[in-house]
Parts: sequence; structure tokens; C-alpha cells
Amino acid sequence: MTALGEGKLIRVVALALVVRSGNPESWNCGLGGVANTDNHIVLIDPDDDSPSLEADEPESITAEFTPRVRKRLPELARATLKPLIDDAPDNALRVRVTGVLMFDSEHSLGRPLTRTNNWEIHPVFMMEYCPAGKTCSNKGTANWKQIGQ
Repeated sequence: MTALGEGKLIRVVALALVVRSGNPESWNCGLGGVANTDNHIVLIDPDDDSPSLEADEPESITAEFTPRVRKRLPELARATLKPLIDDAPDNALRVRVTGVLMFDSEHSLGRPLTRTNNWEIHPVFMMEYCPAGKTCSNKGTANWKQIGQ
């Protein structure tokens, strides 16, 4: 998988449609609760002009805020991101996500997903969003605002 990019630090621009509370998983020894689980963010094509969770989730990518990163960066949390998504036009927030590309093999071994691929941005180290009424370029830095600031 490393030949395909696993473990590489990446930055992508996407539309965030929802952030979900995590569930017990093998990586956290099956522990539950906010302190022990990831937050899963559904990301879709940033150029989608009619975003819909139902229609777009199968082709989405998941980004995850992990408990370990949240301990150091508490703003990377569902409680911070969800209101921004809820207030965005069409409930689709333009975001720029920086994190590690990971192939989540657990899903190919018997825990199938709604989406058609097992690639994730996991963990997320930084997330920025484009505030309402602003223009944010895929390549530039103007107007991007860090989550929690």
C-alpha cells in the first residue's frame, strides 16, 4: 500500500457533508465513548453543485479526527465542525484537510462501508474551512480559516 501513497501526508479540498461520532473499533480495543473513538467526516468533490449525503456518500472519502490528535488539538472535534456544516449552504462546508493517507483494511476484511473505497485521511492534523461569503482557492492560502479559530 505504501506504493499507492499510504502513510503520505496529504492536503485535499473537499465539501464536508456530515461529521459523525465514532464507534468502537479494533484499533481502540473496542472501547466506546467520545474520549476513545474517532469522528468520521464525509468528504465529497468540492465542485459538486448539488451535494447530497444520500447521493454522494458512496463515492466519498472519510477523514477522521482521532482521540490522540484531539487531546493535543481539541478544536478538531465533532462539536466544533458540526455547527459549521449545519450553517453552510446546502449543509456542505468547503474544507481543506491535512492528514495522513491511510488504507483502512479492516473494512475490506468484513466490515463493509457505505462508500465504495477504503481510503481515508486518518488522522487529520489540520482542517480549515472557507467562511461564508469568501472565496478560497484550492492552491492559495487567502481566506481559509482554521477550525476552532
